[in-house]
Amino acid sequence: FGVDSCAEAEALVSVGDPLVLEVAEVVELPHRRLSSRALDNRVGAYVLLDVLDTLLATPVAATVHLCVTTREELGLPLAPSATLAHHLALDGAVVLDATMASSVPAFPVARWHRAPLGGGPVLGRGGPTAWGLTESLRAVAASEDIPHFLQALGGASATDVDALS
Repeated sequence: FGVDSCAEAEALVSVGDPLVLEVAEVVELPHRRLSSRALDNRVGAYVLLDVLDTLLATPVAATVHLCVTTREELGLPLAPSATLAHHLALDGAVVLDATMASSVPAFPVARWHRAPLGGGPVLGRGGPTAWGLTESLRAVAASEDIPHFLQALGGASATDVDALS
């Protein structure tokens, strides 16, 4: 996005400078990958619509509410998801969000995070997550042969999980 070398980038910004790409449209990258602002929210909304289609075709014996939010990284104390969950007195919640792929070149792969891009869903475990729900999702993934990964969450997750816990 505009520079060809590390030296060129360092002439424009310093390590730790906040940067925002002002790209509203989706940009196609090599290897069938995409980039855009709020892509995590856009993909999350798409997945929820797909879930809705599935639920309409195969009803379940439960009341299901779908909620799409943005700016969850800010940790707003009155996050829409938490307000909705409190108002509806939900028994549980599943939060969809993005995480870092460990297959990115130069990514410091830690023991707690092995999730290659395109390798399958990542389930957060620990911290603010509901242990039983995570274990249920793991069991479903195992029974359906869905490859998945675990991500250790020692504290805040910077997702709606924080507002819901």
